[in-house]
Amino acid sequence: MLKQLLPPARDVLFGDQQVYVLRTRKSAPKRKASAATEVEAYDEMLFDELRGLRRRLAAARRIPPYVIFSDKTLHEMARKFPVTPAQMLRITGVGESKLDRYGKPFMEAIAEFKKGRGVSA
Repeated sequence: MLKQLLPPARDVLFGDQQVYVLRTRKSAPKRKASAATEVEAYDEMLFDELRGLRRRLAAARRIPPYVIFSDKTLHEMARKFPVTPAQMLRITGVGESKLDRYGKPFMEAIAEFKKGRGVSA
């Protein structure tokens, strides 16, 4: 192992020679539009009703509305009109626990909406 500086290193160390280091920047990867930013077509009236229901349930439980269901979940409900537990479980963001806690009022609201509007979806 060397314990001496070589002549080029001495020149740099004592200021006789300058060294420039080029640093390359990695650019941030280009983001594709995510599923979160893209929303497929949905029934806006039903979405508004479901959002109101979510807001009332959240206020009664003193929790933020997104804890019950996210907007993405409500959008999917307003697109697929789930009225049975099996249909609800196929909705993103609805698991057994949330189905047990919140599913019934949402399924009832969707069924009532379908009945009132004559929606067959």
